[in-house]
Amino acid sequence: MGRPRLIILIRHAQSEGNQNKAIHQTIPDHRVKLTQFGHEQARAAGHRLKDILLPSDTLQVYTSPYRRTRETTANILESLGDDWKEKTTVYEEPRIREQASTESLMANRQQMRTTE
Repeated sequence: MGRPRLIILIRHAQSEGNQNKAIHQTIPDHRVKLTQFGHEQARAAGHRLKDILLPSDTLQVYTSPYRRTRETTANILESLGDDWKEKTTVYEEPRIREQASTESLMANRQQMRTTE
């Protein structure tokens, strides 16, 4: 496989967690879903992506297993239409997720120092 013509990064669309930070007190982060506006944003991103892609392009999509990213991906792919189904491969990558907090990163760094 040659070099890709384009690399496009798309963050998940608006989630319930973006709209209401308190939701994380009752719903685990990986189960937070998109808002209605988020679904609209993702479909709009799909239409924009369709304008950018060439008919000769193939699409490799990397998404996290988090619900909001899977919903974003599904809406984007739906907007691309049937012409892109055969030319699209979706990979679910568990290492793609929200960044850890600074405290968590510092604790991990300290732990690595003590185990070296």
